[in-house]
Amino acid sequence: MKILDFNKAFLEACVHLYIETFNAAPWNDHWDYETALRRFIKHQVF
Repeated sequence: MKILDFNKAFLEACVHLYIETFNAAPWNDHWDYETALRRFIKHQVF
């Protein structure tokens, strides 16, 4: 297994995965791309 540091190259894929995951059951949230992106940036995950 190889562990990689999170960087901006992964950001778009992670935002889409976040939206897909949390807009589905059991959460059924209503995330859009801009809101999810702001959440990632707010928490400075990259």
